[in-house]
Amino acid sequence: MNDDIYVLIAGGDAELIADMTAEYPDVRFLTGSSDIISLPETQNILCFVDWILPDKSGLEFCRQLKATDVGQQCHTTLVLEHADETSQRRALDAGADDYIIGPFDAKTLSRRLALQLSARNAGHDLHKYIHGRLIVDTATFRAQYNGQSLPLGPTEFRLLAHFAANPDRVFSRQHLIRVLGKDGDIVDDKTVNVWVGRLRKAFVQVGSPDPIRTVRSAGYVFDRP
Repeated sequence: MNDDIYVLIAGGDAELIADMTAEYPDVRFLTGSSDIISLPETQNILCFVDWILPDKSGLEFCRQLKATDVGQQCHTTLVLEHADETSQRRALDAGADDYIIGPFDAKTLSRRLALQLSARNAGHDLHKYIHGRLIVDTATFRAQYNGQSLPLGPTEFRLLAHFAANPDRVFSRQHLIRVLGKDGDIVDDKTVNVWVGRLRKAFVQVGSPDPIRTVRSAGYVFDRP
């Protein structure tokens, strides 16, 4: 596997690319999705996408990128204009693995890139969340406990991925509905209870302790092992 690190900056101008290259000389910066199509097999591809691009929205760019084989290997961060939950949900629904709040400039991107490179240098896969014996892999849409796959449907997997990415934080049922993109459906708090119940059942089936704790009148929290 190629060990070079590629960073695609969709929406960046020449000055931004020059600033980033000067700060990270060992990283190979790209500016268009066509630049990554011919890359060798690698998982070292990071993508930063502006909310608004010259010819399309950042959301549409993410959808098109994730529809390609190489796009599936990218860890894609969408740079939002506003810190509202609707934009955050739309980013995740479009296939983004992560999001940050703008502006879309060298300072903002450099701060997040430094964190991502640090995680890679520490041997952490940006597509994986590891908590004790639990591994949640968003790249392959699989979750395992002690080597056994959890039997999860798409909704339950996305719920677990959100919990695993944000351990020790209480989330209300309404927040979870929005995160899963279900706020346009006829969904109430009882439906969230069903999702969590299915998730808990999956943990029981593989012999795992239940990591989801109910916080009365507040919601649910994933307790870090």
